[in-house]
Amino acid sequence: MNLRRGFKSEANRIAREVRRELRLGLAAPLDPWKLAEHLGIPIETLTSMRCDAPQAVEQLAKNDHEAFSAVAVFSGYRRLIVVNDAHSRGRQASSLAP
Repeated sequence: MNLRRGFKSEANRIAREVRRELRLGLAAPLDPWKLAEHLGIPIETLTSMRCDAPQAVEQLAKNDHEAFSAVAVFSGYRRLIVVNDAHSRGRQASSLAP
């Protein structure tokens, strides 16, 4: 995979800037929930959607909980992440920050 010239330097600069804004050292763990909050991206749990889609939540949270980890939803400038809270906190963190 070829990256455009300067991409790595730019990505590293942005990463350092965001870490500075979050008051994190360069090697400190990055909490994906805090990062999403900092970026203004709400995170909803799958089970919080039970009223809107009870059958889907039942299927994905209980019957086949390995089938769904997380999804980022975009609508124009609006963003939302839905994470499967039937998973462990560690797996949710991995799902939020691929």
